[in-house]
Amino acid sequence: MNDDRTFFEEFVRSHTGRALAYCRGRLGVRDAEDVVQDVMLKLFARVEQLRALDDPLPYLYRALKNAVIDRARANRQSAELDFDIAAPEDDGSAPAEMDAALAPLMRAMSVLPADQREVVKLRYFDDLSVVQVAEVLGIAPAAAAMRLARARAKLKSELARLGVRSNEE
Repeated sequence: MNDDRTFFEEFVRSHTGRALAYCRGRLGVRDAEDVVQDVMLKLFARVEQLRALDDPLPYLYRALKNAVIDRARANRQSAELDFDIAAPEDDGSAPAEMDAALAPLMRAMSVLPADQREVVKLRYFDDLSVVQVAEVLGIAPAAAAMRLARARAKLKSELARLGVRSNEE
């Protein structure tokens, strides 16, 4: 039991920040904190199962995704969840130039279909591997890779249209 507790304390320490960022991008700050707390409590009840997994991170994200959907339904938000990128919280430390640099990317992300936007966010913003993204979304890794490739192509095209030059040029 003590090993379970130690494992879970480390799990919470390691992943709470990422879990909050994921939820804040889909819900408000207060709802995000509530959802993360609820999910962590549910996972603690299943700590033995969690420990048995080779990689518990996709399990966490899948639980978060389901909880976000449930919370959105409870809040009577639209059936089609808007998974737009959440703007970084302004604590005064981020320079205005950074906001200006991110604006074209945020505009480009808004033209992606929701499934492609979600793959991009999980891969690049939440730093999950393609295999982990596939596990979170319940799709094959090849399907996740294809969605990601299509999203990257659309992003490149949209950024070019917005006048943002690629590093590849």
